[in-house]
Amino acid sequence: MLGVVLLGRLAGQPVFTASDEKLALALASQAAIAIEQAQLYQQEIKRQRLEQELELARQIQLGLLPASYPALPGWEFAAIYQAARQVGGDLYDFFELPADSPQLGLLIADVTGKGVRQRCLWPSVEPLFALRQQSVVTRRPC
Repeated sequence: MLGVVLLGRLAGQPVFTASDEKLALALASQAAIAIEQAQLYQQEIKRQRLEQELELARQIQLGLLPASYPALPGWEFAAIYQAARQVGGDLYDFFELPADSPQLGLLIADVTGKGVRQRCLWPSVEPLFALRQQSVVTRRPC
């Protein structure tokens, strides 16, 4: 039910005629169509907004992936990333390990679940990973 139409007459006024009833039904039908179209329009606006937000999240996610790969003699790196949905929870990255000889670290992560929330978790975890990486590398044997 979209709404209610209530018609009444003042005391002493004549009763509604068949043509009054037809007019009221036609107006109510037109109002119902207009209300339904307005609701569908609002749903479409929400859907488009969600699509835009998901596209923005996808662009942010792709921006977090490495733009280039390390150059190490004797090694060649390549990667492809394809999210199951518009935004996924997977990530990879390369990082250098400071040491006497060049060493390379590789991070491969998969956030449980797929979607915007899971993908947005990585920017908050990445600094913790960086701190952990430094503490592992700078630790010296006793």
